[in-house]
Amino acid sequence: MKKIRSLFYRILAVVFLLFVAIFLLFYEPDGRTDNTVVIIGKSDKFSEAEIQAAIPFVKGKFKGFTGCNLTKLWYDEEVSNRITNSYMHGGKGMRNGVKAENVLVLMSSFEVGPSGGGWDLKSKLHVFRLKLDINKG
Repeated sequence: MKKIRSLFYRILAVVFLLFVAIFLLFYEPDGRTDNTVVIIGKSDKFSEAEIQAAIPFVKGKFKGFTGCNLTKLWYDEEVSNRITNSYMHGGKGMRNGVKAENVLVLMSSFEVGPSGGGWDLKSKLHVFRLKLDINKG
């Protein structure tokens, strides 16, 4: 009887360890944003509060980048204006009824983990630009 019980516990332990190993093999954590360096440059277009208000939105969006780590998030007005101009004239900006003065572009760099999250595996320093339509009315 003791041998059967001992064998049962051993089998149960092996099954549990297999379950844990399979879980860890297929587990892909959400995008990490807890150690992100945030830099807000000078802006004549937006207040610091408006830029700060956009940051949680970007971090929330980044959580969908499975297995990635957001390392830096920044606002540079010159770059933002250049990308906004391109978006308004060559992109969907004008067709969507968006006003250029309401488009805020934040740049980011991030690392891609082994699961990829849709990006090239093990690559670093991607620059992802997120355009936000700030409703000022």
